[in-house]
Amino acid sequence: MPGSPREASARAVVAVLALQVVASVLANAVVFQKPVLSWLGQLYLATRGWVHPDLVANAIPLVLVVGVGMLGLARLRLRDIGLRATAVGPALLATAVVWLGLQGLFAAAALFYSGPTWVAAWRDPGPGYILGPLLGQVLGNALAEEAAFRGFWFPQLGLKLQRRLAGRRAWVAAAFLSQGLFALMHIPNYVFVQHQRFLLGDALRLLVNGLILLWVFVRTQNLLIAVGVHALWNTPAAVVQPPADWLRYGLLVSWTLAFAELWHWGRRAKST
Repeated sequence: MPGSPREASARAVVAVLALQVVASVLANAVVFQKPVLSWLGQLYLATRGWVHPDLVANAIPLVLVVGVGMLGLARLRLRDIGLRATAVGPALLATAVVWLGLQGLFAAAALFYSGPTWVAAWRDPGPGYILGPLLGQVLGNALAEEAAFRGFWFPQLGLKLQRRLAGRRAWVAAAFLSQGLFALMHIPNYVFVQHQRFLLGDALRLLVNGLILLWVFVRTQNLLIAVGVHALWNTPAAVVQPPADWLRYGLLVSWTLAFAELWHWGRRAKST
């Protein structure tokens, strides 16, 4: 388990869960609906892509869940949910390395299949429309979800389960429970935004994604690296057109797991 976080009271944990549900419903049923979404779209265009709707919408979970719930009601510190100032520099470096690796993999896949196609949006309409969505992920969606499901729910459930389960079993159970919650919290998005049913396959995919991002956090000991990886999964800011969805996903997962292991062994080698 990264760090030594404080344990929140059971009452505070329930309150954070309630705020998590409220924030998810508000973001998807209100912010991502007309007329709010139309206004956010105008702001997105007016700022040439730099202020993405994700950046604004995820102020809700950051304020309600992290601010009011975790820091206020649960009386945790930022470092208790994995957010440390000293982690910013390494996380920026790691995110840059992951991004470069992804571009190389996308280019190699394109060469193998049909030849690389450059993403024209960098030139027209401009880099803001590529980097703005990525910034919206780093400071919005990815940050909010990593702080909640990897930074709060995993350690807090693990600490409480240690009273009932011995050894690693408590943390394995906490991993599946916390990332199961991560999957379930996407239901409002499916209902209010995507207007489709939340199927078992969707839940399993999100569970696996959550477990992979949790593995990044555990192996790197840096939640902000998981934020960067999460952001690139959702918005890779590609220079070369990414391959087909199935291949893109395979490359994302493979490179993420390989990078997490490389970072882990690099940390171990540096400490010896």
